[in-house]
Amino acid sequence: MFDIEYLLLLQKLRENLGPAAEKIAAFISDLPFGILTVALVLATYWSISKKTGTFILLSQATGGLLVNFIKLCACVYRPWIRDSRIHPAGDAFKTATGYSFPSGHSQSSTDLYGAFGFATWKKNKILSVIFWILVPVIMFTRNFLGVHTPQDVLTGFALGLAVLFLIDFLTKWEARGKNRDLIILVSGLVFAAAVLLIISLKKYPLDYVEGKLLVDPALMKKDCFNAAGTFIFTLAGWFIEKRWIKFSTEGSILQKILRVICGLLVIGALALGFSLVKKFLHPYFYYFIKYGVLFFTAIAGYPAIFTAVEKAIAKRKAQ
Repeated sequence: MFDIEYLLLLQKLRENLGPAAEKIAAFISDLPFGILTVALVLATYWSISKKTGTFILLSQATGGLLVNFIKLCACVYRPWIRDSRIHPAGDAFKTATGYSFPSGHSQSSTDLYGAFGFATWKKNKILSVIFWILVPVIMFTRNFLGVHTPQDVLTGFALGLAVLFLIDFLTKWEARGKNRDLIILVSGLVFAAAVLLIISLKKYPLDYVEGKLLVDPALMKKDCFNAAGTFIFTLAGWFIEKRWIKFSTEGSILQKILRVICGLLVIGALALGFSLVKKFLHPYFYYFIKYGVLFFTAIAGYPAIFTAVEKAIAKRKAQ
């Protein structure tokens, strides 16, 4: 098949280029999930442009739930399972667990860098183009590393693009009417509940090779519970922030920098705290709550704190 032959061609290229090229590709591939990228998104939301940050966070949460749901519905095996001639890169192989279609990295990079590309187009077209270029580059690395087929990454890209347009439409629609944010919240919660119900009840292929299960559905369902928690708490945080917190990104440069540094420390401390209780919780519940709480804190909890603190400081200075 063309997709396998294409991956074999890239595999030969990767082997000829050596370990350095593989490491560079792996680094680029994981950019959407890196600490610096997370910091950039949160800094944008808290201190640069709440509108852009909201767009990115809602797109990422929505796309993440959809891509995991589709993976569990399609149950498409990874390339090396389909053809034993495929030998994925070592580091990428460790993180490329579960089903293959569609590519989560492609969806995530589209919703992340595509959102930045949309947001910066009018103000800085060069920066916007750079953001958009990152998307196909990351898509290519998933093929180059041997962990996804061309159809995986193209579908991931299409899904990410569809999510961007969906979130853009919904946020503009919501701004034109009363209580439309409540309609979006309730609809989103119903959809997330339906996804969890479907993935919990449906049957999955249980294929074994030499007594070893090729893909454990339980592990893939864990990823979907993670995505569902992220989506539900992000949506709830967006609703609460919009209704009652209404924070502003305005302030001095120093104020904005301190806001970001303190916020990252808060998120980091929460993540560390969850890691300490992981062994006491069921994996599904742990990942659902952990990422839900982290995203809720980022989008609503921490903004409520720094808004209250900054208002108190401003009031004291005015006295």
